[in-house]
Amino acid sequence: MSYVIDIHPDVQDDVMEIFLDIDENSPLQADRFVECVLEEYDQLLTELNNRVFFQEKKPVKYRSAGKFKRHLIFYEVNNKLKRVKILAISYSGRDPEAIARMINSRLDN
Repeated sequence: MSYVIDIHPDVQDDVMEIFLDIDENSPLQADRFVECVLEEYDQLLTELNNRVFFQEKKPVKYRSAGKFKRHLIFYEVNNKLKRVKILAISYSGRDPEAIARMINSRLDN
């Protein structure tokens, strides 16, 4: 059985907010950001299905959104159910406490 991704409903808003912010200066980069996020989802699934990397014991993990190193994808992995839940995508320069609150509010939803 392969891993599957569940995306929290608010992640679409996260992506749109970042997209619009990038789009003000570079529409091409904004489009590329969305492509990178989708590619990163695929990459995460590939790595989990092929056991390419060791999953830390932390309940919430993060990785950069491809070439957009300052934008992070926060997720949790349920190895028993083989599910990855994408919790949030955020600019890493944002207040860490605000990011933590956002993620915690989405953990059980």
